[in-house]
Amino acid sequence: MENQHVYNKPVTLKNILKFAVPTIAMTVFMSFYTMVDGLFVSNLIGTGALSAINLTAPIIQFVTAVSTMLATGGSAVIMKKMGEQKTEEAREDFTFLILVNVLAGLLMCALGYLTMGRIFTGMDLSAEVEGYCVEYLSRYLVFTVPSF
Repeated sequence: MENQHVYNKPVTLKNILKFAVPTIAMTVFMSFYTMVDGLFVSNLIGTGALSAINLTAPIIQFVTAVSTMLATGGSAVIMKKMGEQKTEEAREDFTFLILVNVLAGLLMCALGYLTMGRIFTGMDLSAEVEGYCVEYLSRYLVFTVPSF
């Protein structure tokens, strides 16, 4: 088989599926994980804990979205410079990207801890569910910087 650059290949269903199938498979497995996790939490801890997971999900997804955005955009810029043989610039950009990720993670963590109480108090939750929300999100926020 000839070594052909991926962007020079014709756009066919087979070539599209080579890129799409891994993403689709990952999404399906993540959905299964979420469903099974929900079953275990609701059966072993209770429905209040399951509610807390679902109530904190938008905050967690926002942190994940910002992290993914920085990683995807940053790596695209770095790889472009690597392809242009600008290795030193790419290394500088990589160092800068790491610093930005650490600062963004610290900022997200701090904002999360500062606003967590007001967010859940404003939802008018039961004391049990609010306690689960604060406990769950505070544990997650500890790992915000490493997840960036």
